[in-house]
Amino acid sequence: YGPDISLISKHLNDIDKALYYLSLSNSEAAGVQSGLVMDSKASFFFREEQYDSAAAWYLKGIAMLEKIKKDDRLATTYFNLSGVYQMLNLREKQKEYVLKALHASQRNQQASEIASMYSALSDYYHTGNENKMALLYSDSAGLYFSEDMDMARKYYYLGVRAQAFFGIKKYDSAV
Repeated sequence: YGPDISLISKHLNDIDKALYYLSLSNSEAAGVQSGLVMDSKASFFFREEQYDSAAAWYLKGIAMLEKIKKDDRLATTYFNLSGVYQMLNLREKQKEYVLKALHASQRNQQASEIASMYSALSDYYHTGNENKMALLYSDSAGLYFSEDMDMARKYYYLGVRAQAFFGIKKYDSAV
């Protein structure tokens, strides 16, 4: 059994209609909503493993959000696009967008996002077998780690931290 193609088609048509109506407005709110709708469409394509389409929609959303300077949304969208590039094995593009996500998070002064982006950079370097860099970015993430962070961010940081120590063969610290 696969997904109901008629439901998917209706969902995508609804998104296209929403984008059309949002394009009729010049308000900042409409721009933010357009960026979110484009992000939603990109997420759909990502889940369907249609990475080229996901990247195209994330880039459209980024263009809209950059135009209206919405750093709070840009950090997440940059990060999501870096995940697409990771799946496409485009490591330099992946790194470029994780760094953009980090910089947007820093402008927002969102400690939990900053920790997540440093964790993502640690993961990036670990995957590339650059374990000293992985540990360096893991250390940076730790500066922003807080018990108040949501569980997903905590698990992500702790997992990345463990793999950084594992990568440099400090097994006792990885546990």
